Amino acid sequence: MKRYRALLIIIEIATLALLFWAILLPAYQDSSDKPLSNADVIALLKAGLGDDVVIAKITQAKRQSLDVSPEVLIKLKEDGVSTKVIEAMVKRAGQPDSDRDADVGASGKRRSRREPAQPSPPATAKVSAKVLTLAPMPETSQSQNKGGVNIAVTPVQYTAELDVVRRDLQMNPSFLQRLQMPSPNSILIQRTETPILKVTPDRLVFIVDISNQMSRVFRGAGILVQFNVAGKMVPVDQAGYADLTTALIAPRGQQRIKIYGPLLGGIPEQAAIGFFLYDVVTNIDAGGNVSDKQNFEWYYQYAVQLKEAELPAPKPQLLWITPRDPR
Repeated sequence: MKRYRALLIIIEIATLALLFWAILLPAYQDSSDKPLSNADVIALLKAGLGDDVVIAKITQAKRQSLDVSPEVLIKLKEDGVSTKVIEAMVKRAGQPDSDRDADVGASGKRRSRREPAQPSPPATAKVSAKVLTLAPMPETSQSQNKGGVNIAVTPVQYTAELDVVRRDLQMNPSFLQRLQMPSPNSILIQRTETPILKVTPDRLVFIVDISNQMSRVFRGAGILVQFNVAGKMVPVDQAGYADLTTALIAPRGQQRIKIYGPLLGGIPEQAAIGFFLYDVVTNIDAGGNVSDKQNFEWYYQYAVQLKEAELPAPKPQLLWITPRDPR
């Protein structure tokens, strides 16, 4: 009889223990799995824990219910919460809870694991440029000799070179971005750099080789330089051929000169180009008067070839700039 009562007491104690753990364990799990909230962060800070400890807690929290709306962030800042802690809260609020990615959840059911994010390929941009070619026409001799002056003309080679067009757009910074403002008068900009192919040079350019075979000094003063594009004379800046009109070449001497013509943008994609040097003095009489002049003409067929390339396209960047004091 005594043994039977003892057995009943043992069974009752075991039953009470099981009931106790059945009630206590869920409460313990709920407490350990409680999402981290703004109130928790403030309580940790008020307890005197340093920013590093609080940030570590924020970063390691498996679940969170942080409120990072603009008005709440302003209130946190006014309450003395540091910028580093606020940044950690904003960052963690934008991340998924860690238990969402687990293979097995608390219910014991298997969950699908998120595939690791594959790195996206770098952005590229297709760019193109029209590169010109100049081919001499059959009736044109590259090297011409008249009155003891030999002049040879060669068009320069045109290339498409990589260049970048930069564009800055002023932005309205968010509250969190204002916390990072380096100085009160700083401006937040979004900088976009767009790759392009740039044709170089950007105008008609001819290399002129002059060989003076006369017994006197060759003088370039008075030479008239003209460009004919698609049957029309095109005005050019005299500075583009100043080296020719100021040239002095001794007898049996030589000189190479570059002559710059009109911009390529105003030339049709297919056209005939004429390059002329008029009134080249080749003889002077005993009295010092010009007694003979020669004209030199070259004709070319102008065409363009399309060059294409795929170049890296950098992502827009947010930058703080500080305007210079005009004083």
